[in-house]
Amino acid sequence: MDVNKIYLVVEEHHFGFSYNFFNLTTRFLSLTIGGILRSARLALILFSTSGIIVYGYTCMKMMYYSGVKTSKALKIVVSNLVLFIPAGVFLTALKIEEINQTILVIVSGLIIYIYYLYILHSAGRH
Repeated sequence: MDVNKIYLVVEEHHFGFSYNFFNLTTRFLSLTIGGILRSARLALILFSTSGIIVYGYTCMKMMYYSGVKTSKALKIVVSNLVLFIPAGVFLTALKIEEINQTILVIVSGLIIYIYYLYILHSAGRH
């Protein structure tokens, strides 16, 4: 079952329409602003940021509809953000130093591999 259909199960039909309308509007505005300012980079940044915000809100709302406390959901988000910060800082430093792109991709892959090993290891403890 698609998690975005939870609002149908809990009879919150208006949420699905509102979410899709808001998502489409923010994405369109992101691309429009980037186009008007002739900046593909700005369009991409706005597009990505709006996606993070809209999908983040949607996930939190779905958790709420599913009976998960907001504090518990935020704890999960914050704990994963804390895991990301060292990797993000390291990758940003490599990018600033203009390291070879192939090496950057390899290092990113290794970080993802280490993250999933951590997830598998921590899942076994719960």
